[in-house]
Amino acid sequence: MIIKQTHKFISELALKLRELLIAPLEHLDRPDDRRRASVAAALLLISFLMVGIEILVAGNVPVIVELALFGGYWLTRTSWYRAATWILLLVLVVPSYIVVLTLPQSEPNRVLTAFGWVAVPLILGSLIFSFRVMTLFSLANLVAISLLPFIRTELSYYALSGTLGFLTLISAAVLIVMNQRNKLEQDRQAELRDNEQKFRSFIEQSSDGLLLADERGNIIEWNQAQERLTGYTSQECIGLPLWDFQLRMLPPAGQTPEARQRVKKRFKSALQSGQADFMDKALEVEIWRKDGTKLFVQQMAFGIKTQQGYRLGSIVRDVTEQKRLEALTHLRLRLFEFAANHSTVELLQKTLDEVGELTDSPIGFYHFVEEDQKTLTLQAWSTRTLDEFCKAEEESLHYPIGQAGVWADAVRQRRAIIHNDYSSLPDRKGMPEGHATVTRELVVPIQRGNRVVAVLGVGNKPQEYTDKDLEIVSYLADVTWELAERKQAEQEREELIKKLEAQNAELERFTYTVSHDLKSPLVTIQGFLGYLEEDMAAGDIERFRQDSQRIANAVDSMNSQLKDLLELSRIGRLMNPPEDVPFDEIAQEVLEILHGGLEARGVTVTLSPNLPTVHGDRQRLKEVLQNLVDNAVKFMGDQPDPHIEIGQEGEEDGKLIFFVRDNGIGIPSKYYERIFGLFERLDAQYEGTGIGLALVKRIVEYHGGRIWVESEVGTGSVFYFSLPLKPAE
Repeated sequence: MIIKQTHKFISELALKLRELLIAPLEHLDRPDDRRRASVAAALLLISFLMVGIEILVAGNVPVIVELALFGGYWLTRTSWYRAATWILLLVLVVPSYIVVLTLPQSEPNRVLTAFGWVAVPLILGSLIFSFRVMTLFSLANLVAISLLPFIRTELSYYALSGTLGFLTLISAAVLIVMNQRNKLEQDRQAELRDNEQKFRSFIEQSSDGLLLADERGNIIEWNQAQERLTGYTSQECIGLPLWDFQLRMLPPAGQTPEARQRVKKRFKSALQSGQADFMDKALEVEIWRKDGTKLFVQQMAFGIKTQQGYRLGSIVRDVTEQKRLEALTHLRLRLFEFAANHSTVELLQKTLDEVGELTDSPIGFYHFVEEDQKTLTLQAWSTRTLDEFCKAEEESLHYPIGQAGVWADAVRQRRAIIHNDYSSLPDRKGMPEGHATVTRELVVPIQRGNRVVAVLGVGNKPQEYTDKDLEIVSYLADVTWELAERKQAEQEREELIKKLEAQNAELERFTYTVSHDLKSPLVTIQGFLGYLEEDMAAGDIERFRQDSQRIANAVDSMNSQLKDLLELSRIGRLMNPPEDVPFDEIAQEVLEILHGGLEARGVTVTLSPNLPTVHGDRQRLKEVLQNLVDNAVKFMGDQPDPHIEIGQEGEEDGKLIFFVRDNGIGIPSKYYERIFGLFERLDAQYEGTGIGLALVKRIVEYHGGRIWVESEVGTGSVFYFSLPLKPAE
């Protein structure tokens, strides 16, 4: 443990001393330059120390040499390191020549010793300079030594032969070693280039984006995937500071000078320490591409330790599709939960709001297509459409596909349509007043079997609609139809349950009422049969005739009740085929049937002109109107100027509302619902079985309408009932 700690301490100390004393202070791009500068610095520092010791001990080296060594050492820490290496060579070689030139004539044998130091710069120079430079340097030394006898005549070639031989061998050895080293270096460089080419090919073919910045924070690597992700080319980004590029990835509103300084500070800190809160972990962020579109990416930032500091890199992966699928899955679940507690219209509007947010579309609509494939039913607009864009008044929720705009081509052609240049479409139609101006639109049909059942459309996205938008809209349109269909089935089931409950309740009332009301004439018959026996025994013929007539009246009453009950039971089972019937024809026929009773009572009937056409069972609709008019006549009371009005006013749920108004005795409000029940007779002095209004109610409801009464005692009553319109051609 102690050995490991000691080794770690020594390694860290050596690294710090190297960075402090040898590593270049200025940035050098090429690794060879940094290596040579470091070697030169180390050699000059050693030479500086050795010469300093020589000066202190012997004092036979000029101080200028020491100053030159220090100046060279300082230059190695800068981009002028090449000049420093020349200073090193000169400092190591020149003293040898000075010594030889200043040797006493009595010491010619010291020449070999003096020139022996030339071997040192030969060996050291081979670590710094190229093969060509060292060849020239070796030749220059040999030539210079060969010229020495001409300068000092006491030096003969014989005396220099040993020196020349020694330096020739040293030079040859150094050059041979350098040549072999260069070959190895060339092989290594070739291998590095091959590996680099393979690495670059791998990087370029990678589906993930990659960028790398040098120790100063400038981008030096930018692959094709990064170009596809961001929309920026390598030419635009190589050399760009990381913080400037990062600023471009922010939304336009966030590209401020303050943001740039904040981002720059974070990157500078990471470049110095190789650590940051955004490094060495996968982060999902949203970025803005060059064209203004947004992407979700997962990026992993990392640091690479170098001799000059740290390089920063980042691997970027597009997770937009993954995020989109996750969002759609979560949205589908939310819509299912939402549908459980909301109506179909609310569900459709919620879907349109979500689709609008996912596709950045302020306009959204959802239409149902009727079974005839010719009629559209407007179901919902998105909230933004209603609040910000569309103020047009809708005349009807139903309208023919033939009258719809180019967006309805989705139904006509049974395919999704995208209009990214709506204004240039030749077949587009004008918008109604108050409708939003459409710039682009995307409309998707929802198909079940061979039938288009609905369409979902969005519009006015700031950018063009893409296939991704089409996938989102298609998916949610289908999900929404599935939910709407389920909601409709649930509503139909609930309505059926309510209908069955109502029918069961009506059946119970019917059973009770029938048993009660039919029992009364039976009791009468049974009682008067006993009286007939007594009359016969007493021979009272007149009394016998009176009791027989009472029995006959009871039988007639029972027969009328049974006849009306039979008629009531036939409603919904025995009906005539529906047809288009002008309501004024029905009214005229009924008035003709009731002409005698109306004239006898002196009732005036007003029939509104131009009554519309309805669709239904002609005979049953005559029964409705006949019963209502007959009731109005029956309950006129002592009105001196009896009057009945038949007409139509307004609509309800796409059905026309008709009315029969009278100025009779009126009905108390507490009986408004009761009068439509079986055998309900509010006043026994009036004739009837009490089934007429129940019959009317059953017929109207069979036609999909409803009937109700508004009345004021002593003033009269108005019976309203709704009937379906004549279907569109």
